[in-house]
Amino acid sequence: MTSANVLCDVIEISLSFLAVAVVMASSSKRRRSSDFSPEETKILVECFVTNLDVLSAKHSITITNRRKKELYETIISKVNAVGGNGRGIESVKDKWVIKIC
Repeated sequence: MTSANVLCDVIEISLSFLAVAVVMASSSKRRRSSDFSPEETKILVECFVTNLDVLSAKHSITITNRRKKELYETIISKVNAVGGNGRGIESVKDKWVIKIC
C-alpha cells in the first residue's frame, strides 16, 4: 500500500467521522416552537381566569393533582383547537407565568 493510498484512507475516515458529527449536531438541536397567536393567548387567559381558584389552590381532598391535570388538558385542547400548534402542558404553563408576571 502506497502512502497516497494510506492518505486517501485517512481522509475518507475523517470525512465519515465529520459526516456523523454533523448529523448528530443537527439532530440534537431543539426546534423553537412558534409564538402564541393572539387567539391562543386569549383562550389561555380566559381558561386560566375561569379556573384560577382550582389551578392556584394547594392540594386538598377536593383539589387533587388529577383534577388540576384534567383542567390543564382541557385548556391545552382549547388552545390547540384555535392554534393547531400542538402545545404541551409545559408551554401552556410557561406562557401563563410569563403573561401574569
